[in-house]
Amino acid sequence: MQITQIVGQLPPAIGGVGDYCYQLWRHWPDSTGQWTFLVTESAEASQHHWPEVQIQPFGTTETDLLFALEKVDARLVVLQYVGYAFHPGGYPLWLSRALAHWKSLRSDHRLLVMFHELAPDKPIWQRAFWTRRYAQKVVDELLELADGWITSCPGYFLQLAKRSNRGLLVPVGANILPDRPVDFERPWPLAQGKKLRLVIFGLALTRLWSLGRHAALLKKLCAQGWVESITLTGQGQLPERYAGQLRQLQTEIAPPALWQEKYDLEAADLSPILSAQDLGFVGNECELLTKSGSFAALSAHGVLTVATVKNPGLYLAQAGLREAVLLNDRKLTALLEQLSDPAVIAAKQRSLRQFYEKQLRWQAIVGGWQQQIQRLQPGDD
Repeated sequence: MQITQIVGQLPPAIGGVGDYCYQLWRHWPDSTGQWTFLVTESAEASQHHWPEVQIQPFGTTETDLLFALEKVDARLVVLQYVGYAFHPGGYPLWLSRALAHWKSLRSDHRLLVMFHELAPDKPIWQRAFWTRRYAQKVVDELLELADGWITSCPGYFLQLAKRSNRGLLVPVGANILPDRPVDFERPWPLAQGKKLRLVIFGLALTRLWSLGRHAALLKKLCAQGWVESITLTGQGQLPERYAGQLRQLQTEIAPPALWQEKYDLEAADLSPILSAQDLGFVGNECELLTKSGSFAALSAHGVLTVATVKNPGLYLAQAGLREAVLLNDRKLTALLEQLSDPAVIAAKQRSLRQFYEKQLRWQAIVGGWQQQIQRLQPGDD
């Protein structure tokens, strides 16, 4: 089965969507020679890095995409959609026009859209606030065109499902996988009179966002004397203009001796660091949590994750998620009580193992994709 995927960029470029495509291919049975990617950036470098698939460039115009689709004789197209990958303002109006034209050419043309992002909700002082209606227009048009769609978190799924019943919720998998068996129910340090090892993992600005969001809780944990270390790790150094903000947060939260910073490590070096942690902190709210490769990576290594929640009604729609995470809902007393209760932690660990095995393992993710693609596979004219 030939699958043509449209994406902004692929490895070796750093980016969550490109890495997602690579991991999906790695875990897909019998995919060699059957996947073609159309990319807007660095096609030659990606082809060298990933010779097992065909990678072709195209320009970000309606004409260029139509030409590229015709060149590879695309019948089943998967759009890995993030607005900013195809337009600097995040609203590629040309993209839905091109795909509508392509679908009209043959009755067996099928389109599957993976919505990695939707139109963003930004404050009024940001440009994206004023252009949101255009970004939403693209999402609406793609949803109308799609023969099927996938998204990765309940916050997005419930929005899309109001308009189309052709979708499936398939979480993002781990971008760093453990190289050895993981004990999801390992002893909890506080129950043994030991201290916690905390980690904030992700891209540079995501780490800063996570640190700010959980600053009060982290400060409280340190004041309780419960913290052995706080590790910042992941890809990319923080831009210099944000360095002062990071240092200020670190100073407010904990003494210098507790901080460790380990960036841009290879997966083989990063995995043991994640495995050694007890508690992870992410910036995503729970209703958006399963769109995060960092959350999936922490889960794959058996690390309980602390997240905030904005709309409980949204994340409750995803079976098992509430039981598998710890919520920082600003009621620090309740969360501290949970962390100090071995029975609560043991239940969370068991739930995390079940949630990971059923929803976050790449084999489960591939199964969801295959389910959607099987429904859409075009026949021969």
